Amino acid sequence: YMSTTLKIRNILINFTDRIETYSIDEFFLDITNGNLALEDSDNLVRQIKNVIHREIGLTCSCGIAPNKLLAKLGSELQKPDGLAIVNSENFNGILRELPVDKLHGLGKKTAESLRRIGINTIGDLGDTSISLLTTHFGFWGHILKLMGQGVDNSPVSYYWEHSEQKSMGHSLTFTFDTADPIIIKAYTLMLCQKLAMRLRNEGKAGYTVALTIRDKEFKTFCYQKSVNYMLNTTHGIYHVCLKILRELVRIKKPVRLIGVNITNLVNIPDQLYLIENFNKAENLNKAIVALNNRYGEFTIKPASLLTITNTKH
Repeated sequence: YMSTTLKIRNILINFTDRIETYSIDEFFLDITNGNLALEDSDNLVRQIKNVIHREIGLTCSCGIAPNKLLAKLGSELQKPDGLAIVNSENFNGILRELPVDKLHGLGKKTAESLRRIGINTIGDLGDTSISLLTTHFGFWGHILKLMGQGVDNSPVSYYWEHSEQKSMGHSLTFTFDTADPIIIKAYTLMLCQKLAMRLRNEGKAGYTVALTIRDKEFKTFCYQKSVNYMLNTTHGIYHVCLKILRELVRIKKPVRLIGVNITNLVNIPDQLYLIENFNKAENLNKAIVALNNRYGEFTIKPASLLTITNTKH
């Protein structure tokens, strides 16, 4: 399957160098070259479809639109071998009536949350006030409003560009199995500390925290929770982990491994906190991570673990 994907991409490179891989069998292409009108793209896309069918024997559905959001929506309209052009006229007509979960980049849980407040269609989302959306979804509400209006300003990447990292995480394996909540929470805190430092160093923050737990029988469970504010501090991430442990996790057997991941990453500028206590906590975390990097990870650990020495990462 991967071989076929590479063959398709090699065909696409002959038409444009702006090719962004969306999934193993989906691509975004920018074929405008700065001067090709939307309606004139029709012939070129049909040519691409014909070459793929002739050389590989596969059909494909395509959407032509001013942006990736609408192109993805268009590609879903006439499967399995269709071609749809999405413009402002048909977007404001037929497409506004489609269910909101048809929008590319809008997850199932977000769609469910939107339906709970009476937003069922793409048109509903576009017509909803910013104040209502930000009340329920924070800053993400601004993005949702634009999506409901068919607006997407993200460019199509060049094919040689690496995709942005989508998640970061760290895990720890115990040399003994434990169901002690004090130990589990303490090592979760240290993983959050390490993860937060890495996020800060790379200028990133995230909105979703995932906690992974593997028990003594090597059964792995993953729990996650999203928030409507950016996370890149130790205690911010740890606070979400504690909520997961309290609300979602039921530890029935001793634990062998724990892991903390953060996803839905965004880039943020390097900044100092305005609150003095936050700056002190940040400097303390930097010092702890620096010492652990120099003398071995988890050399500095919470006081609750001073009697626990038989662990390894």
